[in-house]
Amino acid sequence: MNHCCDPSAFVFHEGKEIRVRSLKLIRAGEEITQSYFDVDVDVLVRQKGLQEKYFFFCEFRYPLNRIIIGLLLIPLSRQQM
Repeated sequence: MNHCCDPSAFVFHEGKEIRVRSLKLIRAGEEITQSYFDVDVDVLVRQKGLQEKYFFFCEFRYPLNRIIIGLLLIPLSRQQM
């Protein structure tokens, strides 16, 4: 399963099984992705970790209706934009 900084699913272990749960609507034919790092970790820390461990750079750009403040990703209402 490929990496995305805005993943559509997460993977977890339950006993001897590996399970996958969706985080949002996944349409037929759409790629299922996971984040290789905890999504609660700052994006710059994740990018550095991806470069060091997996040898690629994630260039994900957050949608314009969001602001990164420290470790928080806060959605803005339409009135605030």
